[in-house]
Amino acid sequence: MTTEDRGLQAERTRLAWSRTGLACAGVGALLLHGAMTPVAVGGGVGVLLCSLAMVLCGARRYRGRVLVLPAWVGLVAVVPCVVVVLVLVVGQRG
Repeated sequence: MTTEDRGLQAERTRLAWSRTGLACAGVGALLLHGAMTPVAVGGGVGVLLCSLAMVLCGARRYRGRVLVLPAWVGLVAVVPCVVVVLVLVVGQRG
């Protein structure tokens, strides 16, 4: 690794979290757009909140406030989103 590459890993990590958060926000927006029940609205809002958490995790890591985020931070940002989407998909089939 050359001296020019220093700091780029943190920037790539932030960009990856941002892209993931944006994709998740798109899913949340689609869920809200087609929501016809309170459960679907809650699911869409839940996914949007998870996408915000993803973006904030990446931004916090990039600003250098912490060198490495604990694993539970990523789990808190990702797992609720996955659970909401799975519940909504299974609910649509049933």
